[in-house]
Amino acid sequence: MKLYSTLPIYIALTTSNVNATIHTMPENFGERNLQNLKELACLGALQLSGFNFAELVTAKINDWVSKDAMLELVPAGIYNGRKSIQEYVNFLYGPLFNIYDTLSHTQYYKVMSAESNQCVLFSTGINTATLNPETTKGGKAEVQVSARLHYDYTFAGSSASVSIKEAYIHYPEEYISWFFGDQLDTKQTRMFTCSVLEKYCPGVYKRNGFEGETGRDQCLETLRNLPLVEEFGNFRANSQSCRKYHSSFAAVNEDHCPHLSFYPLEDVNGQIKCQDISNTQRTYDDVFSKEIFKIIEAKAEDHFGEKVLFREIDSGSKSPELTGSPSVSPTVKKEIDELKNDECVDKPGEITLNTGSISSCQEIQFLEIKSEREMLCKATTIGLKLMTSRCPVACGRHACYSFVGSCKDTEKNKKFINLNSEKSCKTVNYLRTSEEGNKNAWYDRICSSYAQPIVNGKTTDISLGLELVQDRCPSACQNLKCTCGDNPISFVTDASYNSITGDRLEVMKERTCSSLYGIKEYLYRNVLCLLNVHAITPQFGQDSLKVFYLCPKACGFRKECFCRDSKKILPTPNYQTKTRNCKDASTYIPKHRNYWCDELKQPLFARSCPIQCGNSYCLEDAEDSKDTISLHGGLISTSCWLISKGDASFKDNACNAMEDDLQVRGHMLCPKACDGSII
Repeated sequence: MKLYSTLPIYIALTTSNVNATIHTMPENFGERNLQNLKELACLGALQLSGFNFAELVTAKINDWVSKDAMLELVPAGIYNGRKSIQEYVNFLYGPLFNIYDTLSHTQYYKVMSAESNQCVLFSTGINTATLNPETTKGGKAEVQVSARLHYDYTFAGSSASVSIKEAYIHYPEEYISWFFGDQLDTKQTRMFTCSVLEKYCPGVYKRNGFEGETGRDQCLETLRNLPLVEEFGNFRANSQSCRKYHSSFAAVNEDHCPHLSFYPLEDVNGQIKCQDISNTQRTYDDVFSKEIFKIIEAKAEDHFGEKVLFREIDSGSKSPELTGSPSVSPTVKKEIDELKNDECVDKPGEITLNTGSISSCQEIQFLEIKSEREMLCKATTIGLKLMTSRCPVACGRHACYSFVGSCKDTEKNKKFINLNSEKSCKTVNYLRTSEEGNKNAWYDRICSSYAQPIVNGKTTDISLGLELVQDRCPSACQNLKCTCGDNPISFVTDASYNSITGDRLEVMKERTCSSLYGIKEYLYRNVLCLLNVHAITPQFGQDSLKVFYLCPKACGFRKECFCRDSKKILPTPNYQTKTRNCKDASTYIPKHRNYWCDELKQPLFARSCPIQCGNSYCLEDAEDSKDTISLHGGLISTSCWLISKGDASFKDNACNAMEDDLQVRGHMLCPKACDGSII
């Protein structure tokens, strides 16, 4: 459910919130009943804040959602706090779904209340759900999904921030019945649920008496004997639907394991779920008014042409008789971890589909109509290979667009000692979002300090040559070498148009991140970096995957990514020296150094080596680097945080020594940690 991929209105408001200029007047403006500037400000604040429902799965949830926010979906219950809300959003992009998206042209908005920088906004529109055939029947449906948001907002010049306090979601009962009572009533869904219970919740699995060769069959039989969905269409009581729902959560967060138990077990919050039948008679009538239901029904009729709120497009297949675990990755992250380097390369040439038609990855990439791309990506070849495996980039495979690139944590459960306590990469990853979606206070310090190996049950002594936790667990620590690296894939960008004249500014075009470095005009480069990537990427939303996400270093929108010298070999084919490194500039005479560091003359080198080149943007209000620092030929591996905690002798040494790979002194990388220690 992507409620606000882009509100179709752009508003510029002064800091006094009095004057407003509408640059683009939507056709259904009168329909939105914007009676005064306060109502206009409500929509404008949400637009200018950049709010996007699909991006609540990222750290951006902290920008838009109040720490103590509440979300209610009547059939599921209430979600309190950012972490719980984020888990709900993740469900829609988890193992039961292939694609979940919004038909943006069907979205309707109504400001219900606008007082003293506080808004209540109602939204309704058509969402499309394409289910995963490996964990469900694989059907597809369109459904009218609605929400009411309660939020505060503030303006600061031409920007705005919002803080969502409450959210109420409405799914029609006929869709819930179709989803849980039909599409999830399969052996593969039950197999998935019991597989999660066995693999990710072994303690709960055993406490339910499931062990040995017959354990899986016992689990399946026990699950099958439960009702599919409880009365009133809820899926929070003692039913199959509740456990199938929570299995998606338990695959990534063991705190949900007690919810899969067939007898009551308290979770870490002291709550018992999938057992409790209290308050199951609460209905949508307690949340939404009759006026709102009339709007929902009218908007649905506009789309469907009849008085329905839901339509099945594809019923999917019957449940196959599975004998082993489903071949689905229970988490997106697991898919990333298992990705091989060559799996994000579209296969060249024409491909014959099992329908007899011929297509190619390039054809898919350039198709403008999303439904046509989606249809081709769901097809198989005459050899019964999925098109998603032949065309992973064109078909928007999540792993190819991952925030951490190809980085992965190997041996995630293997223990090591850090800051005098036993940890693992799995532990570190948990701490990344453990405080209601925020980092634990120790998270950054843990990642910036040493991982002491445990050998034969004994802890290795700390030495300056040990690897840091962020190198041991690059994904869990979101190491900058992973999150700031330009994605090597070739991608296609959408065409862009002048919003006033309608003139086309950029054609749909295939690009790479490396091609951005050769652009000398920074305004034009910024325009390209803000273009949408043209791919089926439901986990980001159709309108939210931008070029700067794939090319953080080339675009330079994130300072921590731009202000890092590249350690890669840089091609300079037009010169006698065909390749160079950033550190080479340390040996150049001033005249040559100035030439190579001039972005208008050598954009690739200058933008790749901002620290070596003394880029003024990076020097201004410089922060300590979060990269691992190698000194004295690799004898010392350290970080700015470790340097800041070292004694005077260690500080003097580290701050004035040359970093091995970059050939800049430590204080250039750690200006705050080295304050007062520069010789």
